[in-house]
Amino acid sequence: MPSVYDLYADEGWTHSSPPLRRYWCFYGGVFGPEAALDRLDTALLAVIRRFGLRGEVKWSNLSEQNVECYISLVDTFFDVLRKEDIRYRQMFLDRSFVWLPQHGATPVSELESQFKLYYQFLKHAFGLRYLPVDRAEGAIRINLHLDNHSNQDLKSRLIDFVANLPRLLGREDIQINVTFMESSKSRRLQICDLLMGAAGSHGNQMQKQRRGGRRGMSNKQRVRDRVCRHIYNHLRKLDSDTRNTRAFNWFETTGHDGSKANRYHHKARVWKFIPARHRKDFGWENSDLDAQGNYVKPRYK
Repeated sequence: MPSVYDLYADEGWTHSSPPLRRYWCFYGGVFGPEAALDRLDTALLAVIRRFGLRGEVKWSNLSEQNVECYISLVDTFFDVLRKEDIRYRQMFLDRSFVWLPQHGATPVSELESQFKLYYQFLKHAFGLRYLPVDRAEGAIRINLHLDNHSNQDLKSRLIDFVANLPRLLGREDIQINVTFMESSKSRRLQICDLLMGAAGSHGNQMQKQRRGGRRGMSNKQRVRDRVCRHIYNHLRKLDSDTRNTRAFNWFETTGHDGSKANRYHHKARVWKFIPARHRKDFGWENSDLDAQGNYVKPRYK
């Protein structure tokens, strides 16, 4: 039997309506042998049943009523991530790097740009090029599970890209099968949504937002800030234990430690996607934001 892997990926914070946030267009994914991902799912389900949680696990559903369950789900995810042959990846955009299109380039829609970024995430973030060769069986199958989308044309184009990915990576021994599914039916997609939601909330300083003249954080902000810090501490500890680092930055690209093969080997990695042609807008620096973390105006040097 060929080696079988599962890769679950989702995207979030893709909205671009005002007020704009610095960190956006997040992609998150979990990858590992099929059996290991099944054990992750079993562990997550056990937590959900223990707390009697109803409804989909997702960042927008986090509340005072379910926060202890969500904290336990996070603890369980990182516990399994450490014990099993599983990896987590995150990619995102930073609005301070303003894309400069080439002269005469054909404009593309925002949605099409998001799908093109999805291509890059799947191609590079998981280090599939460096996946160990199965000497016994030769063939390797990767079942790619993506959150469903209503645009059939872009879904078809993504499927075509993925079908060509083994050739682009120089790994003809890999076969990738794509499935689109509803996140409400996949706990593995849901845990990706939770981690991406926390990253976006923490990076965009959502705990500083004040509405209706409120002076302090709302109950929802306190709950979300607690979960953000809890996830961040897990990531810092994991990075320290597995890479022997002193600091982890949720919003900078994780180093390769001297080898691009670590795109595959590292337990958790972050990728800040920076366009090759860009202009830096320093108006997104903390010193230029208002008291609530909102963007005020551009500042170019």
